Amino acid sequence: MRILFIEDEWELNEVASEQLRSMGHQVNSMLGIEDARRFMEDHPDGIDLIVADHRLPDGQGVKFVIEARRANPRLKVAVVSGCLTDDDIALLQQERIHYFNKPLLYSTVLRALTRPPMGPIEMDDPAPTEDEIVKPAPTRKTRWRCWPFGKQLVESTRE
Repeated sequence: MRILFIEDEWELNEVASEQLRSMGHQVNSMLGIEDARRFMEDHPDGIDLIVADHRLPDGQGVKFVIEARRANPRLKVAVVSGCLTDDDIALLQQERIHYFNKPLLYSTVLRALTRPPMGPIEMDDPAPTEDEIVKPAPTRKTRWRCWPFGKQLVESTRE
């Protein structure tokens, strides 16, 4: 697989790229979004997968992978981050983009992205009536504050 890997932490970039190469993949690693954009312009058909860190010095990985996949719908994309907000996660889920929390083994990312997609589930039973629907329990909304070396709980409330 031809992978475009975007991570601004140089040592992590090197280690992760080498891990992916050791699994037989061709990896082009970039330290930022602008470098990745230039690479994609120069090699429009040269990428199968983009794995991007979210917090980069020149932009957000979430926005970049959404833009890249809209330009090329066959492209597989994933975001890796140590600190995603609830809004980031909601956007990734809406766009049906895989996301992973650091630290991780990048083989985990590849396994998730190379599995066959799940098909529709055939249901024999009719849909439940309004009276049969069980109301979900209240959910917990959690907000985190991102720090350079981790995250801190700011607020946790029930909705």
